[in-house]
Amino acid sequence: MAFNRKIGLDDEGRPSAGATFVSRTMPAGTVVRAYRPEEATVDVWCSGLFGLMGKGVQEIPLKTSWFTKYLRGQ
Repeated sequence: MAFNRKIGLDDEGRPSAGATFVSRTMPAGTVVRAYRPEEATVDVWCSGLFGLMGKGVQEIPLKTSWFTKYLRGQ
């Protein structure tokens, strides 16, 4: 919740009235760690950008980020 407030969102992840939260994530690379026909484990590296835009609101300029996501699924 502290992170939400830091980027201009409330505890539920909503922007203030009149604002639009912009968030885009783009996969940059993957590694298949394990594979079976019924299940795979994959690491996904992502880059992204996010910010808060809108007239009459305190805008938070778009910022870039990167992260790794571990996915395991069927």
